[in-house]
Amino acid sequence: MQTILTLLNFSNNMELKLEETEQPLIVAILNYQHEILQLLLDSGMYDVNEPDEHGWTPLMWACWRRDVKALQILIKCPSLNINQVSNMGRTALHLICMSMSEWSVWSVDVIKLLLTVPNIDVNIKDIDGRTALGKSMRNDVRLLLVQHGAKE
Repeated sequence: MQTILTLLNFSNNMELKLEETEQPLIVAILNYQHEILQLLLDSGMYDVNEPDEHGWTPLMWACWRRDVKALQILIKCPSLNINQVSNMGRTALHLICMSMSEWSVWSVDVIKLLLTVPNIDVNIKDIDGRTALGKSMRNDVRLLLVQHGAKE
């Protein structure tokens, strides 16, 4: 942790990247490093909406990983674009609805958390013309989305 603080304080122009295609925020999320994620965001040096080569943002990765703690950190960022789409036109809400299984309680918690974010648009269509509701296979999730104005 001290090493990260030292690196962040070293230079405001520094880019902490492991490889050209990896973003530090995404690396922190993929490794469940919540304290580092918070430090990186607090540094102001990294864009919470910066996508990877597939157009996936830190928020999308946190949803895919069902990482509620990372989501709680990310949704507090004033500049977060909750409706940002990937290269396939999918939002974080699409991704979590697509990755759900019948037994996945964590996914419902993630969806509920996303639905608390102001200005979330539950009706964005991906490149296949489908909304998050259209991607969801679970009736409880479909009902939750409909209660928030979702349409197919």
